Amino acid sequence: MFTKFSIMTTIRNKEKIQMHLTEETAKRVDDLYEKVNAYRTIDGKKKIEKNRHYYEALVCVALADEGLIIELLDDIE
Repeated sequence: MFTKFSIMTTIRNKEKIQMHLTEETAKRVDDLYEKVNAYRTIDGKKKIEKNRHYYEALVCVALADEGLIIELLDDIE
């Protein structure tokens, strides 16, 4: 389970992992990042950093639903 602390830790305390995404998925990831920061700006909050905060939160959300990951990958042979 993730914690807010794990998302807030500095980059130097995190492992660097490269992901290979389709162009469409990469665009959706970037669009959501922009959307999150737009909402934060409207709320008067500081923008988040993509590598420091956003990617960690994005992966934590995916890991929170292991069943969905298993289901999405079930048909791959």
